[in-house]
Amino acid sequence: SKATVSVLNCLPPRSAMATDVLYSKLGKTYQRNEVDKLDDELHARLNALKAQGKNRSCAECGAAPTSWASVTLGVFVCTKCAQVHRALGAHVSKIKSCMGTYQWFPDELEAMEAKGNDWAEREYGVAPKVALDWAMGGALFTMAQQKYEHGRFKGLARCKPVTPLHRAAPAKKAAAADEWEEDW
Repeated sequence: SKATVSVLNCLPPRSAMATDVLYSKLGKTYQRNEVDKLDDELHARLNALKAQGKNRSCAECGAAPTSWASVTLGVFVCTKCAQVHRALGAHVSKIKSCMGTYQWFPDELEAMEAKGNDWAEREYGVAPKVALDWAMGGALFTMAQQKYEHGRFKGLARCKPVTPLHRAAPAKKAAAADEWEEDW
């Protein structure tokens, strides 16, 4: 219609449009060309950070590899636990992919470098591991909510390494009768 055409004629040139201004998940603004120039460097730093210590395994369930990060909480998580963080809401956890498909911003990477899973374990404590339940009201969601929103596990440390919860444990071999008797 004529109204649509006249509105389109009033738009500024593409170079001045808001699409050239990008916003990080932490709220800072960047010029697209500035972030594009930094993309390779930021992803290299992100990959190096993911490879360090406790960042290699999920802050929630212990699974490896970590492929997502909460830029607000400073933790690296697996794909399944990223869904739990999404369910917590953006007011608690802002999730971002670490697989190279999303553009990272300098402030987001600086937040992850300042924190990480080791820091988060000291800051939030270690929640008891629970069976994975992907329902919104499930045990893992409740545990994450208690951990990050209510600080329930602050001061609790991990006692021993855990087996990732959503990986099947190796099947036990059936014991021979004489082996069974030796155990008793």
